[in-house]
Amino acid sequence: MIEHRAQTTYIEREYRGVSMKRTWIAFMFLALPANLAFAQIGAGALTRSMTVTVHGDYVAAGTGLEGVEHASIVIDTIPDGADVVGGVLYWGLLDDESRAEHARIRINGNRVVGKLAGSTGGCWSRTRSFVYRARLTAEQLGRDFEPVGEDPIPPPPGNGIYELSGYRTQDPTVPQGATLVLIYRHESSRARDIVFYDGNVAPTPFPPPPFFRDAEVEIHGFLAQAPVEASSTFVVGNGDPEVQDLLYFVTQNGSIRIIGFSPLDSSDGATWDTETVDLDGAVEPGDSFGTAILRSYSVRVGRLFGIDCTFWAAQVTSVTTSRPVDADPTVHFEERILVARTR
Repeated sequence: MIEHRAQTTYIEREYRGVSMKRTWIAFMFLALPANLAFAQIGAGALTRSMTVTVHGDYVAAGTGLEGVEHASIVIDTIPDGADVVGGVLYWGLLDDESRAEHARIRINGNRVVGKLAGSTGGCWSRTRSFVYRARLTAEQLGRDFEPVGEDPIPPPPGNGIYELSGYRTQDPTVPQGATLVLIYRHESSRARDIVFYDGNVAPTPFPPPPFFRDAEVEIHGFLAQAPVEASSTFVVGNGDPEVQDLLYFVTQNGSIRIIGFSPLDSSDGATWDTETVDLDGAVEPGDSFGTAILRSYSVRVGRLFGIDCTFWAAQVTSVTTSRPVDADPTVHFEERILVARTR
């Protein structure tokens, strides 16, 4: 664990309309050492599952799955001329026990069986949360998805609507959401280390204010090169928009970048969030690690008590690098998990 010392290098001043009074309260807690602020580290863990080094980058988007049998993930930010080398699909759910059906999902009509990334207990309506991961080649992702928008010109490879279905919805299973991360190459892009951490972390519930609870993951696997361009994406399930949370990243040199105040607001749909923090100018040349942190306060909007029963599914981080790129990055995505193509 590295020391969290608040610096003025970059602190968001507008936290999605939240008053500056709340902002400075959050800033005060960021500056406190954990032993004074009564923080606790959450149960479970995220561990490094893959590092891909390419002339390119990643894009990530998610969708909520609770209460629906079909959902869509829209990808529309891959640049012209880029080539998708593969993707990772994460999905999460709540249940009282593990079931074989939890691992099954369809993407663009393709039937997929994922690998369990992590499971942990928490304070939900069910006793456990489960996170699954499926690595998919560009071919497995499918090229016949519907283009975004009404432009008759085909979108760049990888841009489009990814349809999800076939996941378990029967009681007592409560599907939460899914996030798709696509890796692309582009001849004009700089080399980047793209690091995947996944599993399942549930921040430990803790007593009322001024206490809070923390979950943190130290991210390794990159070597930053100047001028540094970097970003990191949090994938989190079961966030409550009425509960105060902070998502932030502490760099190796101690600089802090924050994603708003109460960012876990089901922005992808009910009970799911895919949130990205821009780390340009915060990560310094030569840096090789940083710490991603999910902090939840025991405060509700308009009320005094309450905790956010989240589970943290994955963290994806991209940093420009001087490392040699992978000769064939597609090999990272060749987990044999595709059962059948149904159309």
